[in-house]
Amino acid sequence: MVMLMWAQLGDLNLMLNALRKAQRLLGLSLGMMSLAFLAGVNLVVTESHFLSIVLLVMAIASLIILVALFVPLFLPYTSKFIIFRYISYYPFKGLMLLKV
Repeated sequence: MVMLMWAQLGDLNLMLNALRKAQRLLGLSLGMMSLAFLAGVNLVVTESHFLSIVLLVMAIASLIILVALFVPLFLPYTSKFIIFRYISYYPFKGLMLLKV
């Protein structure tokens, strides 16, 4: 919350740092909340092995998608080396295509 309040002060450098830290914390919290929810649901359905396996497959798929969406946000925006620029450009472009 404090980081997002920093973003309102008008300092561009402070705003970018605050938003970058907030993105990382958001990605971590979303991953942990989904893991906790899926662990709770798995505890409820442990009697049915088929349902437990289906839930495990769905959990792994959703976590892979969540990681694939948040990894490009952690890559550096700019670099001196052209290879690193291409590595950071194409995941962002793919993320924008998925968003549309």
